[in-house]
Parts: sequence; C-alpha cells; structure tokens
Amino acid sequence: MKNQTIARCLFAATALCTAIFYADVQAQSDADELTARGEARLEAFVTEVTTLNGAFTQTVYGADGSLDDEYTGQFAVQRPGRFRWSYESPYEQLLVADGKRLWNYDVDLEQISVTDQSEALGQSPARILSGTADALESLDIQGAFESDDVLWVQMQVLDDESDFAALRFGFDAADGRLAGMQVTDNLGQLTVIEFRDVEENQPVDDSLFRFEPPENADVVGLDDEAEIMPQPESPLTD
Repeated sequence: MKNQTIARCLFAATALCTAIFYADVQAQSDADELTARGEARLEAFVTEVTTLNGAFTQTVYGADGSLDDEYTGQFAVQRPGRFRWSYESPYEQLLVADGKRLWNYDVDLEQISVTDQSEALGQSPARILSGTADALESLDIQGAFESDDVLWVQMQVLDDESDFAALRFGFDAADGRLAGMQVTDNLGQLTVIEFRDVEENQPVDDSLFRFEPPENADVVGLDDEAEIMPQPESPLTD
C-alpha cells in the first residue's frame, strides 16, 4: 500500500511537471507569435505607409507616475522625412519638418527656432514616425503584447547618446492602423500618445510641410535671413 501511494504521488508530480512544461512552451510560442506579428506590422508601417494624418492626445507623466501635462492636436506625415505636429490645446505650438529643417513655432510667444532636421530628430520616435526602414536600425525589438485590442511592439534604443531609453508603437489589432506611441526618456518620464481618426496613404496637402515665418515672429537658428524661403512642392505629391 505504501508503495502504491508513493507511485501515485510520483505520477501526480510527473503529470504536474509535464503540464507546467507544456504551459511554458505554449506561452513561449504565443509570445513568439506576437513578436513576429509585431515585427511584421512595424516593418510594413515604415515601408508601405507613405502618408499619415489624424488627431492625437499626448499625455506626459513624471518619473514618479504623476500627471505632468496633456495636449491635443493634429498631425500629418509624408515620407520620407516630412511631418507636421500641431498642438492646439492647452496652447498653440507648431512643429514642421520640411525634409531639411525642423521649425518650432511657439504661437503665443511669437518665437521660432530652426534646427537641422537630421540633427534635431536623431534617433527620436519622430524619425521612426516619418522615416523609412533604416530608422529601425538603432532599435532592438524586445517583444510584443496585446492590450485593449492594440498590438504593442516594445523596442529599446541602442544608441547610448539618445535621450530616449525605450518606446512602444501600438497598432490596431483589427485593421493594423497606428493607434499609439509610448516613449520613456532617460530620466524616467513617460509620454503616451493616442492617435485618432488615422488615415494612411491618402493624399495630404503638400503645403502642410512648408513653413513661412510670420513677419512679427523672432527667428532663431538661421545664419542668414535669406535662408527663409518657401519650400518647393514635393515631387511625391500629386
């Protein structure tokens, strides 16, 4: 009887270990499948989407998790390298990347700063949003997961000099459209962006990516005012 009891215990333990093993295998398989889906969607996003536009809500949290700021606005992207990010609330601010320069216009202060676009964007999420597949070369995909019908792709920044430590791109699990971004900087601050009414590969007005400073605005960052000229229309726009 004692031997039978021991045998039953050993059988039960073996069965439990087997169940745990196969559960772990299945969990790893599911994780690998999600990661593969996430990588495929991210690659398709940077290679197949040429224009992008919609609305956004941007929420910033401090390193302690406290709410710092919340903004709303509109955005438009035309690859490669052109985007417009327009803050409408709680105050107006406009960022325009025309392919050569990044213009930052504070409407209330009537101040404009101009920087070289490639230097300003560096390895930032904006470069991924508006760039091509080479923008992913400085990132290591860590995995993917689904939450609230959004497929999130987790990435770590490989460049030690980057201001950003990690980021996530979220895609609608049903139609694959861009749904959100989450960015963590080196100080632990988290920026969460929710996208709405997103349109992909639809005609976008080329004038959105040209910026002419208002006459009453102070411009900082250009060596010569003669450099402030309207940008030519893009050959990529019909």
